[in-house]
Amino acid sequence: MKRVPSGRWNLKTVGFRREKVDLEGLQEKMLRWYGDISGTMISVIRDPADFYRRMSRAGGFLDPMVFAGVMAVIVALIGGLFSLFFGGVPFFDFLLSLVVAPAVFLLFSFIGAGVFFILWRIMGSDESYETAYRCFAYASAITPVTTLIGIVPYLGGLAGILWMLYLVVVATVEVHGIETKKAWTLFGVLFFLLAVVSMGSQYTARHMAENRDAYRSAVTEEGVPAAREAPSEGAQREIPRE
Repeated sequence: MKRVPSGRWNLKTVGFRREKVDLEGLQEKMLRWYGDISGTMISVIRDPADFYRRMSRAGGFLDPMVFAGVMAVIVALIGGLFSLFFGGVPFFDFLLSLVVAPAVFLLFSFIGAGVFFILWRIMGSDESYETAYRCFAYASAITPVTTLIGIVPYLGGLAGILWMLYLVVVATVEVHGIETKKAWTLFGVLFFLLAVVSMGSQYTARHMAENRDAYRSAVTEEGVPAAREAPSEGAQREIPRE
């Protein structure tokens, strides 16, 4: 028998062990990443004042952007599943929403942070745009919950607006150092107007949907038979020419 070189199997074994270690490291990173995301979400929901008080003012846009992106995916998944099973949305549209909705949400997060950055500066804050983005992005922690609450007509949307108002006021006081009364006054007025617009748009949308359903029912029950009878009546009135 020929002797097999000992190093041959050792190399394979080392490679296997290295691959196993890499997979274990990846699993470790994923678990740590999941723990960070879920921990941040729970902290914002349970004690937003403590969270914003301890939040880093700087550190880059990546962490808050990833957090907002994950929240957007969860929101898109919840809304998409509800539309898929109860709204009759095609499966392809459901998959498309999982890509489009988070992208739009992230774009809006930068625009929304810019709006709040201007408002906070007007109110006397010296914090940077990065800090404003962090405040706005981490406030998205409540969006999965408010999406579930939003299933309830009117009440769900109003509860989400009031909750977001509270988070904005807390961030204004704890991060930007602005007086509580001043924060409640300005943002209270703005969010009140937002609530009025939101309730009005929901009422209009529901009213239009009810009218559309009523019209379809009328066309199905009355319009189609009438359309079928019209040619026969016209044919009976026609007099053949000699």
